Amino acid sequence: MSRTLLTVSVLAALALPLAVANAQLGFGVAAGPSLALGDFGNAVDAGYHVTGIVNISVPLAPVGVRLEGSFNNFNYKSSFASIDAKARIYSGTANVVLSTPGILGPYLIGGIGAYNTSAVCTGCTGSDTKVGFNGGGGFKFGLGNLSAFAEARYHYVPAASNATTGGSNSSTQFIPLSVGVTF
Repeated sequence: MSRTLLTVSVLAALALPLAVANAQLGFGVAAGPSLALGDFGNAVDAGYHVTGIVNISVPLAPVGVRLEGSFNNFNYKSSFASIDAKARIYSGTANVVLSTPGILGPYLIGGIGAYNTSAVCTGCTGSDTKVGFNGGGGFKFGLGNLSAFAEARYHYVPAASNATTGGSNSSTQFIPLSVGVTF
């Protein structure tokens, strides 16, 4: 039993550099509306987001990695702050993508990241950085050297600061609806 395990381990260790050498690196951008949920949704209106993407994948492998940097902007509802007040979320996430083979089809995505939430308004300051999680799915469309996608993902940041949740000490939750391209 231990000899078989050793043989499999050695073969896997030898195959890893080959998989890394064949890895493909891609870049992309995405944008769309962001929908706030829970107490955060009670404090802010729907907003928007923009995202920069780095994809790392191995040809024909169903699992890949997507690194993202995102900016989300939400306007506070007038009952919580002055009209020009905004809640902003900057995030950097590392995600695993489970995709069907081929250039067309559905995929699942989820990961972990750092989320910096802040309030921007006259006379107010507040910023907090926490670890958060995300998960969702989408559909990819191959277009030659480009690939387009549409996806929805749920983001959860536990116990965000009072600055972004409208005075309650609760989680920040939102769903960005993204349309993007990778190349």
